[in-house]
Amino acid sequence: MVISKEVTTVSTRAVSTYDNASESQSQIEGPVGEPPIFRASIQRRFRGGLTGESVAEALICAGTPDGIGYVATDRFTGRLDGRSGSFVFRHGGTIEGGALRPFGYVVLDRRRVSCAGCVATPPFR
Repeated sequence: MVISKEVTTVSTRAVSTYDNASESQSQIEGPVGEPPIFRASIQRRFRGGLTGESVAEALICAGTPDGIGYVATDRFTGRLDGRSGSFVFRHGGTIEGGALRPFGYVVLDRRRVSCAGCVATPPFR
């Protein structure tokens, strides 16, 4: 038996700037003397190729004075390439000595989109 599948590749690049419109943080209880972990809720406004707003939930750990690690999930609502809608993206990374090493991807709603292997480059650099 041979099974074949047609794959369509779409590439869109959007360059945007953003501002954190509001942010709240709270420290998560942990052992004394260990690096602190914070939970943050962030509202952002995007301008440029990606225009709209997002709400993010993030976990942030300050491991050293010049190093942190974070993971976050944003729900974006707005416009991309002339199309309105919303999507969720996950991102994170480490910042050491001022250098960001990010990762990120779009979380697809398989009820609305069929896209195996879709990848987004990290949205924040």
